[in-house]
Amino acid sequence: MQDISKIKLPIGIIAIIIIQAFGLIWYVATLDSTVKQVSQTVDEIRTNTAEQSVAVIQNDISNIKTNIEKLEQSSPASIPAYDDSEILLRMEELEAQIRNIQGGMREERIWLETIQATLDTPEEASSGVEISSAEIEALSKTLSNILDGKGSMWKKSKLKERIEALEGK
Repeated sequence: MQDISKIKLPIGIIAIIIIQAFGLIWYVATLDSTVKQVSQTVDEIRTNTAEQSVAVIQNDISNIKTNIEKLEQSSPASIPAYDDSEILLRMEELEAQIRNIQGGMREERIWLETIQATLDTPEEASSGVEISSAEIEALSKTLSNILDGKGSMWKKSKLKERIEALEGK
């Protein structure tokens, strides 16, 4: 075995090891200090949040108590009554709107019935327009569905487009 006292190490290597040891000690001390600061900050935030929550809850309870007292003191007579004339006026407006809608539906129905009658007598209506019996049958079926309430607005618009195209031929 060799004697440790006979080992020769350059002073530079020893200095580097000592500097690294001090650096490690400094890093650990700084890290410990940072952890303590963060821990204190978290504790302060928790305390403040708890205090604020308690204050908000107390304020809410106070408001609820005030509202309960107001409700207990109020009488049913203090509740405002509805003005019957306003209600009647609004009902009349709604009835007028419904009549307008129904009038439009009647006009649509008359228009569709006219088309149905035209399709029922294709010889007289065609007057030079070339339309196959299959097209007449399809238009007639679509029109019947619409008149029965089974048709959609899309079908109505497509029927109108087809009839306008036929009239334009």
